[in-house]
Amino acid sequence: MNKSPLARTLAIGLLLIGVISLSNCASDSRQKRIAKNPDIFGQLSQDHQQLVQQGQISQGMNKKAVYLAWGDPSRSSKGADDGAQFEKWYYYIYSPSYSGGLYGGYGHRGYYGTSITRTSDYRSELQAQVEFRKGRVYNWENAR
Repeated sequence: MNKSPLARTLAIGLLLIGVISLSNCASDSRQKRIAKNPDIFGQLSQDHQQLVQQGQISQGMNKKAVYLAWGDPSRSSKGADDGAQFEKWYYYIYSPSYSGGLYGGYGHRGYYGTSITRTSDYRSELQAQVEFRKGRVYNWENAR
């Protein structure tokens, strides 16, 4: 099935709008967390304030600064390493699973098409994790 140039242009435009909207969501959420917690934000050093506004973290930041920058973790855990207590925060991305295939085959010319359908399953993918020791960022890792 051939799509007209107008239909293709419209589809591409809608896709771009969706991508831009999603990229602004994280920044909007971060700004809302900062606005709801001005006392916490005000107690941070200027360097940490700048990092939080950019959605970044650094070694030595406290848990509240990480919350402002990245939000609530998807899950957390606590443990010990050679007697040192630690806490880890994990940030996951959840995305729907899709499947696709060919279908069709009727009429004198035949009709074939493609199909992409969303399943009811969601995949979880680790985006980042942060390790705290004594309430401060000890190390962190971002998935690429």
